[in-house]
Amino acid sequence: DPPELVCLLTDSEEEEDEKVECKCCYMDCPASEMKDCQSGQGHFVCRVCINHYVGEQLDGNGSTLFKCIADPDCQNHYTNEMLDQEGVLDEKLNARRNDRVFRDNLKSS
Repeated sequence: DPPELVCLLTDSEEEEDEKVECKCCYMDCPASEMKDCQSGQGHFVCRVCINHYVGEQLDGNGSTLFKCIADPDCQNHYTNEMLDQEGVLDEKLNARRNDRVFRDNLKSS
């Protein structure tokens, strides 16, 4: 089983980091743990929710297009560049995603 991702930091780190509500799980998480779809609408989602979503997309429908999960009407997506940033996705999940993206690119060329 993959290690459990947690959206909390130690007490000393929490004091320094502003809390932001995740638009998916509604937990208050440190701002440093949040990512958005680049819509400029404040669609912040914690890395725990992003990991769950990416894993479900890969395992469920095999999709490598990751639509914003904060707002069903949002047409923005989580970019590969954002998902590749250190600490956004679990290492094994990111490797699976990159492998799937690579294979999809080969099929389309």
